Amino acid sequence: MKVKTKKQLLNELEKAQDEKNRFEAIVAAIGDGIIIQDTDYKIIYQNQVQNEIYGDRTGELCYKTYEGIDEICQDCPIEKTFRDGKIHRSERRVVTDKGVSYVELTSSPLKDSSGKIIAGIKIVRDITTLKRVENELREGERLLESIFSSIQDGIGVIDTKMNIIRVNKTAQEWYPHAIPFVGKKCYEAYHNRKERCEQCPAQETLRTGKSSHEIVPKHDKSGKVIGWLEIYSYPLNDMVTGTMNGVIEYVRDITERKRIEEELKQSEEKYRLLIENINEGVFVIQDAKMVFVNQMLANITGRRIEEIIGMDFRRFVAPEDLEMVQDRYYRRQKGEDVPREYEFHVLRKDGEKPIVNMTVGIVNYCGRVASMGILRDITAKKRSEEALALSNLVVENSQTVLFRWRALEGWPVEFVSNNVVQFGYNAEDFLSGALLYASIIHPEDLKRVSKEVEDHSESGEDRFQQEYRITAKNGAIHWVDDRTAIERDSFGNITHYQGIIIDITERKHAEEAISKYNKELEESNRMKELFTDIMHHDLLNPLNVAHGYVELFLEDEKNPRKKSYLDTIKRNLVKGMELIDNATKLSKLKSLKSIGFEDLDLRIVVTDVIENLRPLAFNAGMNIENNLVTGLPVRANRIIEDIFTNIIINAIKYAPQGKKIVVKGKEEANSCLVRIIDFGGGIKDPDKKLIFERFTRNEKKGVKGSGLGLAIAGRIVELHNGRIWVEDNPDTGAVFVVEIPKS
Repeated sequence: MKVKTKKQLLNELEKAQDEKNRFEAIVAAIGDGIIIQDTDYKIIYQNQVQNEIYGDRTGELCYKTYEGIDEICQDCPIEKTFRDGKIHRSERRVVTDKGVSYVELTSSPLKDSSGKIIAGIKIVRDITTLKRVENELREGERLLESIFSSIQDGIGVIDTKMNIIRVNKTAQEWYPHAIPFVGKKCYEAYHNRKERCEQCPAQETLRTGKSSHEIVPKHDKSGKVIGWLEIYSYPLNDMVTGTMNGVIEYVRDITERKRIEEELKQSEEKYRLLIENINEGVFVIQDAKMVFVNQMLANITGRRIEEIIGMDFRRFVAPEDLEMVQDRYYRRQKGEDVPREYEFHVLRKDGEKPIVNMTVGIVNYCGRVASMGILRDITAKKRSEEALALSNLVVENSQTVLFRWRALEGWPVEFVSNNVVQFGYNAEDFLSGALLYASIIHPEDLKRVSKEVEDHSESGEDRFQQEYRITAKNGAIHWVDDRTAIERDSFGNITHYQGIIIDITERKHAEEAISKYNKELEESNRMKELFTDIMHHDLLNPLNVAHGYVELFLEDEKNPRKKSYLDTIKRNLVKGMELIDNATKLSKLKSLKSIGFEDLDLRIVVTDVIENLRPLAFNAGMNIENNLVTGLPVRANRIIEDIFTNIIINAIKYAPQGKKIVVKGKEEANSCLVRIIDFGGGIKDPDKKLIFERFTRNEKKGVKGSGLGLAIAGRIVELHNGRIWVEDNPDTGAVFVVEIPKS
């Protein structure tokens, strides 16, 4: 063995001292306490930190010094290290004069060069603050867990792959069939689906990194919808890196709210429909502006709803009522006591002023004071009331008496109008029961009246009418027209009769007079018909005989003077025969009420008439121009040709100086017109209507006639429901126009 020199030993000693100094410097720099104990648990070293906290305990037994016991502590880390040579940790609660503190003990072996444990090193770390923080965190976690569990809404946490990490108690109660939740897909556990939901707020949050919100159906374990959920999703971010690790879902069961909302919606819809369809105008006025109206109010004011909203309410009030309405509005707004219901005139857009009844009060509308009310258009009611008042006035001042009788023997009177005084009675005579209605009916009519009432009642009729006599209080007899309505109860039993009686005494007297006159008229008509027959047969026959003899005399007579006398006789005989024939014809036409019709063409009828009258026109030096070129279809009787015959003959007689007569025709939509134009002297305006009346003719020197021809034409047109009139010919003369209906 090599012996070291003193110098070498000094050098090694110096190095050892340096190592010791470095070790002590390192130990001193450590913020934790360090204790070195020998295998007998005696403290052989403490660093400065340990000394400052607990005092220098070198040479003392650790369990006696720090724990105040006489044996090694249970769960002693040094004891464990001495046994197995490993590092051990434990915690200790330390009570000192300064209070309670907590330390963490970490033990490790100190070995010699041969590996033998010769001591134990114990690091003492003060974890009091850490413990306090941990306790606070633990308390906080317990509080959060308590809150988490007590929240009545569902809370769930899912990762970025939609796996459930955690749920609260409420969610578990909602979906007991999905327990355990952790590790399951949220859509599988909550909605019984195999794929992600279409409307998923969590998925939206994972996509955007922002909170989201959806309302989705709530399902049972079979997938059946059993309610509604409102889901709010929020990103779950790492507090350090900010990376989103998942989503927190806050879920609220809104099934009841949805039910209430639906009921409220239905209720609101009912009220909306009620307000929209009510036959009264509804309005809300705020700050003098119309802020709500329904359709009926719009109808009352004659404007559209969108036009009314925002308008000043005073624009809807007629000027004569404006001061009253606005005064009451502002006083009501101030809380003064003003009438809630009153009437006024509305000013419509078209200027009309209907009368309305308004009921209005103060309400809270959108958080502020407003006036809400109802308008009823009572214009018709007011008019009815006025009409009723006028009707009552008319009834009271008329001959119409109102009665209501009970359906009992004698017909006791339950109501009678005051104008019964016209018969000498007053209402109290009947209403008191002292006078039965049957007692004033004429004895000769009572049995018939009773039988008629009984028959009408049993037949099921509702109304009937009778005429009979009643006796006035002064004994005078009056005829009345009784118009009665029958009243029945819900079982069909007759309870009352109500009606009116009208005094028709004068009418009855007039009817008697008319009946007498009709009998006299019938006798007169028989005499007229007899006269007509006598005139047509007994007078016409002698004239025909005389006419025949005159013609024989004219053939043989050569003396011009005598022949002139015979011509005059013949001409007057012809006129007499024409007069008798026309008078007979007109009389028969006047007695006709109607005639038969067939399809005729007026062009053919008029053309035949023209051809028959051409010789007569030729002898008068006149020409007839027929301008009828198209058909004129009408429904007519064959006697219609007499119309045109008489008009053309009249033109030949009264307008020969015109030298011609022009006939034109025209078909219109519902009728056909024929115009016969002459070029004579014309007809004066006052005579244009009179010429179609009997024995009225235009004065023409040298022309004699009865005027019956145009009267006959007028009557035939009348029987055809047509028209005939005269116009002025612009050149000169007259235009006779005949219009005959097509059907």
